[in-house]
Parts: sequence; C-alpha cells; structure tokens
Amino acid sequence: MFLVSWLVIPIGIAIHLYYVINYRKNLKKAGKNIILIQTKYLSNILVIIPIIIIIVLIIISITTKDWSYIYYIILFLFILSFFISIKIYRKINGIYKNGLIYNKYITWDNVHSYKWINNETISFLLKTGERIDFNKIIEKDKIIEIMLVNNIMDSNDTI
Repeated sequence: MFLVSWLVIPIGIAIHLYYVINYRKNLKKAGKNIILIQTKYLSNILVIIPIIIIIVLIIISITTKDWSYIYYIILFLFILSFFISIKIYRKINGIYKNGLIYNKYITWDNVHSYKWINNETISFLLKTGERIDFNKIIEKDKIIEIMLVNNIMDSNDTI
C-alpha cells in the first residue's frame, strides 16, 4: 500500500500532468491535421466528482486531524488528472502528418503496422504492443497515402 500510494500513483499523476501541459507542443510536433477523430464524449461530471471528493477528504482530514485520508486524496488526484488528460486530448485526437495523437503524441516511428477492420475502422499496432482504433474513417485514401509515405505496412498484406 505504501509503495502504491507514495510512488506509483504520484508517478501516474506526473505523467498525466505532463501530457496536459505539453498538449500544445505535441500538437505542433504532429504537424498538419489529416483527419480529426472525436472520441467519446467525457461529461464534466467526471471531472467535478473527483474535485468534490478531494475537497471533502481534505476537510475531513483537517477537522479530524487524521492524516490517513491523504492516501485517498492522492488516489483521487490520480483519477482527476486522468480525466482532465482525456478531456483535453479528445478534441485533438486524430491522424496527423508526423504521427498520431491519441491521448498522447505518437510518432510514425513508433507505429508498427495498421489494419482496416472494416471499411470505416482503422487499427494501429504500436511497437509497444498497444493497439489504437479509430472509428468512422471516411477518407481512407489519405490514410493509405500517409502510411505509404511513412513506410508503415498494412498487416492484412501478405508477402
């Protein structure tokens, strides 16, 4: 419990805050927007609830002078940073000239291959093993052209 609450969760908070702080820089690095993909809507209530819980926990911790609530405050800070990161990036997620943006900036060097699941869903396999799917893609020709320019192979093609 000690390791998780004082090491792992703060590192997660720092990573999410890094993504939030650098999203404009990542947007510039990504280059021209080829296809903007609106991901699922994230309600404001998902950001407001952790803030309310954090405030209540701080008040309880101060009034009772029981500092064990700090573990829960740190946990909800992690949840809050996660939701804020997703909320900011959902507006800029998409396929760009120099890479992908899907809650973080991913260069084309980190993309292993792509695959069309059906005529309107493209799935990218990253070199880390992570898979990213973009739905409702209309401009298939633009994406294929970008993949050819960046030497990213279609995993449906067999040699």
